[in-house]
Amino acid sequence: MSKIKGLSFALIGVATLLVASPCVALECPAPHPDARGALKETPERTATTGTELAEKGADAADRVIADLRARHPTATSSEIMNYLITAYCPVINRQTRISEVQKREKIEAFNRQIGKILFR
Repeated sequence: MSKIKGLSFALIGVATLLVASPCVALECPAPHPDARGALKETPERTATTGTELAEKGADAADRVIADLRARHPTATSSEIMNYLITAYCPVINRQTRISEVQKREKIEAFNRQIGKILFR
């Protein structure tokens, strides 16, 4: 039951980002490494993680999650999911060749993919 609860909280955060009108610019969550429950990662590592996930998608997701679990053994699946979305979203948001709707669709697909990996 806690996996479902954790997934629900993570999805609520992403859903909040995505329900805004397609005409409104996508707002990504800001990193808060000092917040309780947030993974402590450098801005550089977060940016690198986001770029890798955007470029390699599913091929990188399992490896990135395994690496995060190794470095943060007490992190919950929800904390990892929040971190990954915080890393991935700005990379997609900076893409200029796709529309706001397409950006939202990419982030929603990423969210579903990561949720399946973390909450299986």
